[in-house]
Formats: sequence, C-alpha cells, structure tokens
Amino acid sequence: MVKKVQLSSDGPELSRIVAGMWRISEVDHSVNNTVSMIEAAVANGITTFDNADIYGDYSAEEVFGEAFEKSGVARDQVQFVAKYNIILPSSNRPSNELHMYNTSFEHIVKSVENSLKLHRTDYLDLALIHRPDPLMVPQEVVKAMEELKNDGKVKYFGVSNFSVRQFEMLQSFIPFQLVTNQIEISPFALDSFTNGDLDYCIEHNRKPMAWSPLGGGKLFQSGDSEFFRVLNLLCDRYDCTQDQLVFAWLIKHPASILPITGTTKADRIVAAARAVGIQLTREDWFRFYVAARGEDVP
Repeated sequence: MVKKVQLSSDGPELSRIVAGMWRISEVDHSVNNTVSMIEAAVANGITTFDNADIYGDYSAEEVFGEAFEKSGVARDQVQFVAKYNIILPSSNRPSNELHMYNTSFEHIVKSVENSLKLHRTDYLDLALIHRPDPLMVPQEVVKAMEELKNDGKVKYFGVSNFSVRQFEMLQSFIPFQLVTNQIEISPFALDSFTNGDLDYCIEHNRKPMAWSPLGGGKLFQSGDSEFFRVLNLLCDRYDCTQDQLVFAWLIKHPASILPITGTTKADRIVAAARAVGIQLTREDWFRFYVAARGEDVP
C-alpha cells in the first residue's frame, strides 16, 4: 500500500506515487477505463492525480472530471494537482495563435476556474505554474495565488520545470511556501542529480515530483546496451517489472522524489503501487545509475 508524504513543512500530503493523467483522453481510452484506473489507484494508496489544462489537447481534465464523478471515490480521499500557463495552438482553443506562456493574473485565475469546472470540484489541492515564463511578473502571479487561496479554490501552490534560481526568485515574492517543483527525472534525464535541483529540495524540504520517470516509453524499448543488460539483471534480482524497478530507484533517493505514472490501465497502476516495497541496495542503486549515465561516476 502506497503511503502519503508531506511535500514541505507547510505543504499538503500526497501519495508517494502520483497518477498522471496526460494520456487519459487518447482515442482508445474510455471514461469507463478511467473510472477503473481511478478506483484501482485509490484502493492501492495512490490518491494523488496530476493533470494540466493542455493535456490531451485540452481534453484530459474534462475526461478525468467525468470519470471521477462516476467513480465510487469521495473527493476528500484524493488530491487533485493541475498545471497552467502553457498556451498551445489547438482546435479546442481557437483563440490560441502560437505556442507561448502566460502567467498574467487574468490567465492564471481564469485557467484555475475553468479547471475546477472540468474537474467537477470546488477546489484544487495543488496548482503549479507549468513552465518558467520570460515575461512573468512575480507580483501578478502572487496576486493570482493569493486570490485563489483566499477564495478557497486552491489550497497550495508550486511550480514545474523551474531552475533553483527561478524557484528562489518567485518564492521571494510569496508570503507562503511554494511546496514543490515538478521536474523531469528518469534514467534518461539525469541532470537533476548533479545540477543542484535535488540538493535544493533536500536543503529546503521541498519534495520534488518527477514527470516522465520512465522516459516517455523509452524504458520499454529493448536493446543490447549495457543499460538494458543492467535493467534486466536487476529486474530478475528483485523479481519486478522494468517500471517497478525505476520507481523504486527514484523513491530511494533522499530527496523523497514522487514519481508520476503515465499509465491509463488499472493493472499497471496496481503494479506501480507495489514498487514502494522494493528496497534496492546502495550498490544496486549505483549499478543502475552508472548504466543510465553510460559511464562511471566521477
């Protein structure tokens, strides 16, 4: 059973593994399948669901909201996370002219209010600024956050894909904690282990969320490389699947990384939950890290 962890000293409790919703509106995935996935996740302790307004060409939030309403899960059993500020050209958003970012007061507030409607809920547990915006005016972001927080529409705020310096800059304007930074961490995206991102999280007790922890499917592309040899060796050693091995590898890190799954299938969610019971040795953690690096540690 997956346990909860507190994201920061003043932050919310989220499940140690998070269910990502970015694929749930694909054409071969029905609302009923999503209901089954939600119920299986919660039954196994995965109670946090991560979404974004742009997911599924601006359709994933609506699919999730309809499925959650049909599920047998109570709202107070789960945590809703959503991300905003990326603008994408889309037939579902005819007014969007080009790919850009918008962190204006009006856009943040409007996006959250639309998200609440699509999620069929009165509040979000956590809202994140999805990408750093070169034109971000911190005072506008803070104004939006304070209004949404005071109105009870969002309980906590964080960011995604921010550098340490960008995180510090925005935090300096906000009278409450940014509780997390959602960043790419996987065997195929190792920068955060050495660029200070995870060190900052440990120092300031901000537990990071890891998007695309399986490398967007790269993990399942079999090959003859040393990486896949080590991956398969460790899967045999710990009697687990490839995705379980990677989740266990991320979870062992002292930054208390919260991996975000990308599956839409109930059985895969159940399998992911079992990863919390896999205890890698220090030697095997480094064995996998070195294989992912493609060279020995310095």
